[in-house]
Order: sequence, then structure tokens, then C-alpha cells
Amino acid sequence: MKFRSTGLLLVLSVSLSARADQIVLPVAIYALGPGLTNWSTEIRATNNSDSPLSFNVVDFTGVPALPFKPSAVQVQPHQTVSLGAWSLLSVNPGCNGVGLGGAYFGAFTIERDPHLLIQAAVLAGVFSQTPGGPASCNWEICPSWQGGFPHIPPNSAYCNDGAGPIFDNDRDFFAAGTPITLPWLHTQDTRRTNITFYNPDPVEAAVALTITPADGTSGVTQSITVPAHGVLQINNVFSAPPFDAVRAHNASTTAAASARISSTTRLYAIAWIIANLNSTVSVSQPR
Repeated sequence: MKFRSTGLLLVLSVSLSARADQIVLPVAIYALGPGLTNWSTEIRATNNSDSPLSFNVVDFTGVPALPFKPSAVQVQPHQTVSLGAWSLLSVNPGCNGVGLGGAYFGAFTIERDPHLLIQAAVLAGVFSQTPGGPASCNWEICPSWQGGFPHIPPNSAYCNDGAGPIFDNDRDFFAAGTPITLPWLHTQDTRRTNITFYNPDPVEAAVALTITPADGTSGVTQSITVPAHGVLQINNVFSAPPFDAVRAHNASTTAAASARISSTTRLYAIAWIIANLNSTVSVSQPR
């Protein structure tokens, strides 16, 4: 199954100095998944220097469309700031919180001062039941690092108490025509591998995705179009043609595969390998 969406979501007018590094940070912001799972991203910025450092979110490539609102974060010397991804969006939680109607996901483009460490954790929580109903002003908001979802006190069951892998964010979008490799994909049917493509440019991206099984032979290629300034995700990539052939080639003897990607626009790609048993997740970052 493919998910397609477009939309210019968030552009910030505040900029750092010319020294700033630009990085891409994929995020899930209270997005629902199979088996009553909910996904969110905790972001931590650590300043190990003796001077204040800053970062700005300068763009958001994802869904849904949101109004513009600039913001910036300053991190004091030797301080660690912990934020939920939702708190860097343009929405104001107010009485409604993020809510299931605003299950955002995509990628932030961040400008950061050099030496400021930006890390993210993918949190995978599981609901006991499907939440629903509009929030009201007497609801409380979960801490931002737990997804920011509103709940009725004292029931905090809708806060995301899950845990997941931590990864450093130190890559910008890859330039058009630059090969991208996703080295850790999993073909076994006890796990599902989702691959997400982020196109920050104002034109469609023509993408070639080639996945090769463990023995390095019989690679399979598919052409994909990623919307202008949009995101496209292929869910459970080895469950359907053409990449089910990679799973069949591996058979039961191995589960390894890798992807090679090229694009006509700037692009960032990442893979999520999720266990069907309990929704734990591994992350394959681009190389």
C-alpha cells in the first residue's frame, strides 16, 4: 500500500548564522498504526559547549497542511532540551491538543548551530482501546515528549509511554542524482518494512528504488513519484509486487536486503522495520 500526500506546511523566517548546519529529522506526531499502536517522536538537543546554541525548524515536509508560524529553540550551555515533535509545529494545543484528527508525520528541516547535538527517539505506544471524541478545555495535555495528546484527568492512558531507538540526526537532504543507500532492510514476514521518501522541492520527484536481496543478485527496481514538497510511504514493502520477489529470493535462509535510491530532486529516505508481534521498531538511516 502506498500513501501519498502533498502540502506546503511550515516555513520559518527566523534563521541562524551562516555557520548553521542543515539537517533532516523524520518525525511521527501522534500517528496511529496497526494494532492500536500510536507513534510519536521525542527530540532532544544537547549543548556540551560553554556558550548558548540554537536551532530553528525552517520547513516541514509532511501531512497535513498547517498555517505558518515561526519558532526557534535556544539551548543554554551544558543543557539538554527535551521536546515532543508536535510542539515544533505551528499548531497551538489550546483546548484541543494535537488530537487524532491531527496525526501529523513527515520530516523537519532544521538549521542548527555547529556542535549542537540533535537526537530523536521513536516512541511506540499501544492503546488499550481506540481513543475518540473531541477534547475540551477541562482536558489535560500530555507532556510534549509523550505525544501531546489531550486526556481526561486523571486518565493518562492516551499519553505515549512507549520507548524506541535513539538516532542522531546529522544529514541534510541528498542532492538530486546522488545515490542513497538504506543498508538494513528486513524481508521476513514476521516484520514489516516501511520506506518513507521526503521531497522538499516544489516539483515532483522521479525516484528509482532498487532493492537487492542478501546475496547481492536479482535486484528489483521500481519507479516512484514523490509529490512536490510532499511525502510518500511504501508500507510493508516486501508483501506485494515487485519487491515480494526479493522476499522469495531470500526464502527462509536470511532476512537481509538493502536499497539503492536516486531522485531527480533533493530527497531524504528512511526505513522503519517493525515487528508484527509487539510493534517494536528498528530504523535504517540513509547512507
